[in-house]
Amino acid sequence: MSRKSRENETMSQISIKLPKELLEKYNHYARSKSNPRSYYMREALVEYMERKEKEK
Repeated sequence: MSRKSRENETMSQISIKLPKELLEKYNHYARSKSNPRSYYMREALVEYMERKEKEK
């Protein structure tokens, strides 16, 4: 699925627990970029799921 089509999708909210160190790294990365944190988390999850699908 392309980035453009994901931008127009209806979104649902989730909550996850992360180790403090990982969250701090993630926050630092997201603050250094131009998109919101949720954008980078969504991109990471999409890439992960695409890799998993290829493993099947």
